[in-house]
Order: sequence, then structure tokens, then C-alpha cells
Amino acid sequence: MTILRAGLVIQAAIMALALTAFNAPRASAQTPFYKATAEEIAGQPGTLIRSEPMQFAPAGAQAYRILYRSRGMNNEPIAVSGVAVIPPGAAPANGRPIVAWRIRPQASSRIVPPL
Repeated sequence: MTILRAGLVIQAAIMALALTAFNAPRASAQTPFYKATAEEIAGQPGTLIRSEPMQFAPAGAQAYRILYRSRGMNNEPIAVSGVAVIPPGAAPANGRPIVAWRIRPQASSRIVPPL
């Protein structure tokens, strides 16, 4: 009888654990910064939705996390994230050259982690 009772207790514990897992809130690696509403996403591609300062920019520079509007594979409006680093001092009259950028053409899912 003791082995049967122990087996029932283990089964009950497994069932409780399984029910807890199915009822747990969905985990998300994205912070609220990356969650844009349809109203925020609508607009001219390339325009800024929001930005926030980031720590650890190169000496004297300012770094910003940015979320901006773009178009998806089916020409639907989407939000895209990136980082902008602005060097110190005033920009020259003819502007600054772009040092580097990265695109993500291999992404074919609506769920893409931030860069």
C-alpha cells in the first residue's frame, strides 16, 4: 500500500507541476521599449517611434537605443530596433560619414529578437 500511495503522490505532484507550467504567463525577452502599438508603427518608414539613452558608449559619445518604422516582407508596417552612437562635438558642415550599419535580411519571422 505504501508504494501505491507514493506513486499517487508523485503523479499528483507531476500533474500540479504540469498545470502550473500551462497556466504560467508567457515569458518575453523584450522590454516594453520594443513593444509598439499599431498606431505607433503606422507612419513613414525610417521615422523614429522612440529612443532612450544607453550606457557604455565610447568615450565622449552618446548612445541611444532606437525603435523606428519600416516595412515587412509583405509591405506591412513594422517596428525595427537599432542603436545610434553620436560622437562628441558639433557635426562638420558636410555631415559625418556612416561608420557601420547592420541589416537583418535573413529574418523571416514576425518574432525577431532585438539586435
